[in-house]
Amino acid sequence: MPKRRAGLWESIGRSFDPGFYANIVNQAFGRSLAYLLLLSAITSLAFSLTLTVNLYRSTAGVKSWVRAHIDEIWPQGVTEIKLVNGVVSSDGPQPSVHKWSKDFFFIIDTTGKTNSLEGYEQGLLLTKNKFAFKVKKQYGASETKEGDLSKAQDMSIARADTAKEEVARVSIGKKNFVVGPELIQAFMGILGVVTFIFSFFLFLILNFIIKLIHAAVFSVIPLLISSMGKAPLKYNSIINVSIYALTPATLISVLVSVVARLRFGLPPQLYLVVYIIYVALILKNIKEPSVNHA
Repeated sequence: MPKRRAGLWESIGRSFDPGFYANIVNQAFGRSLAYLLLLSAITSLAFSLTLTVNLYRSTAGVKSWVRAHIDEIWPQGVTEIKLVNGVVSSDGPQPSVHKWSKDFFFIIDTTGKTNSLEGYEQGLLLTKNKFAFKVKKQYGASETKEGDLSKAQDMSIARADTAKEEVARVSIGKKNFVVGPELIQAFMGILGVVTFIFSFFLFLILNFIIKLIHAAVFSVIPLLISSMGKAPLKYNSIINVSIYALTPATLISVLVSVVARLRFGLPPQLYLVVYIIYVALILKNIKEPSVNHA
């Protein structure tokens, strides 16, 4: 009676056992691709969840921060900011420089005196017909993005009733809504869901392509090791082994990335060492290349 073929999920765990590979060495290449897709989905899920959790952690205090600083969000003397026919206007004194945090400034200047965020580490600048947004990136570097408001839809943002925990009243066309802690928190929740879904499919595509390239390039290693034996494996068997043998190094790398919070997991050299060790053990356990227990 033929031995039962391990399912794809079961193969994930059994791929850590060098003796298991005799079961997949002669299987169809399409099944190996399906396995690689599953492995890519698992790693993508781990990275997407980590990214989303980190996003939630970084925004967890937004609601409480808004409540604590609700009276400080609006610049002094400014009650309303309008954008009509692509032109920004404000009823407050200008230029208006308002400090939102230790190094983040909100500046309104439609007079033309302030045209950039030069001299500020981070900030948001509104001029007569454009905006500039400057944020600090890693290693202290800053990035500035600008946008043209000349063709933007008419809108207005007005100071709201802070006693009711209202930050601003926004009007865009015929739509009117109030911005407050609850709305901000809800937006962050939606942003988290969108981030998870988008990052999962992006990571899935990238992981699958990268792992397929790894399997093709790394197959040279088992090919060389196998060629030194008495019964060398054919390349279709080698590529099957190469794909499944990526599992231990990949999952260990993911675990290191999630637990130790190392962005790229195992260093490439260590990743390759783990792969080579497993390939050597696998080929040692494949005694009869022509046997197919799948």
